[in-house]
Amino acid sequence: MTDVSQHPAASPHVDSTGQRGLWAMIFGGIVALLAPLAGFLGGSVVGSSAGESLDSMALWLVGGLAVGAVGGFVVCLGALRWFKDQRSQPAGGRGAG
Repeated sequence: MTDVSQHPAASPHVDSTGQRGLWAMIFGGIVALLAPLAGFLGGSVVGSSAGESLDSMALWLVGGLAVGAVGGFVVCLGALRWFKDQRSQPAGGRGAG
């Protein structure tokens, strides 16, 4: 058998561009923007019945807002990771190459 540690695919990917956290910010921002809209759309499709005390449209919207809040949290975590990565690089390391 071959040694797994010598296989190039076994080595972890190291991002040397200084963009750690960028994809988390992008995807979290998309989720934070679209989740409340999707919740409102889902509530509009389901509709509301006159006899219920909690309107299903409002429940869908609150669910969308909760998912959007998670997306906003992911944006914050990605931004913290990105700022930390920017501070850890030497001054000439970002554009030099």
